[in-house]
Amino acid sequence: MHRFVLVRLLLLAACGVLLGFSPPSLATENPEVSQDYRVILDEAWGPETPDTLEKFLEVREGLLPIYEQHEMPIQQWALREAATAPTLGPSLFAVFNMAKKVRSLSSERGLSYGDFLRLTYLVYGRWLRATKDEPQQEVFLLRALRELEVGLDRHITNNPPEDEAELAKLVVRLASVRHQIDFLRPFAFTDKARVLARIDAKTRAWLEANRARIEKVDFRFFDTAPPPRDKD
Repeated sequence: MHRFVLVRLLLLAACGVLLGFSPPSLATENPEVSQDYRVILDEAWGPETPDTLEKFLEVREGLLPIYEQHEMPIQQWALREAATAPTLGPSLFAVFNMAKKVRSLSSERGLSYGDFLRLTYLVYGRWLRATKDEPQQEVFLLRALRELEVGLDRHITNNPPEDEAELAKLVVRLASVRHQIDFLRPFAFTDKARVLARIDAKTRAWLEANRARIEKVDFRFFDTAPPPRDKD
């Protein structure tokens, strides 16, 4: 039970995003299941007020000391299916601390966690990645995860372990990989112009004017990491 509670707390920090004009639904204020996160992602196009965007950046800047101190374990957690390093111990501790800080800093500024998450998807998952010339890091991560998916699926189908416990672990791993692929796909876009065109123009203008601040608090894979998979 203690581990389950900890995992639920971890998902509070995993993705970061913004606040909109209309009040968010109860589900998106405090997302708990995968569908809540999908709703938030669908709403992450703007428009956003300058005041909301400023508060969001202030929260991100307040997270920077924790991120810089624990960058490696945080990235390991974000890459938990593709990485070979374990995500227990330091990774969970670091993400737990980020989650607590996100909550407190957002609350001080009148933002919900859903607001922060929506803004992260908009600013970092979409706008910032779409304005850069190089391919998004998520494109390459998605390819690696798909290769892993194929390998796991073939292993289970063609050469399943005789031990039922080992087989069950592989089945869960495959489900987790597919879960991460599903949530990563929207951030591995290739038509950057189309993504930018869909983002509200005034919101884009504010973001461009504050590009230096935004880039300073880019948390890389952590900003597009999926939430923990729903329990079966």
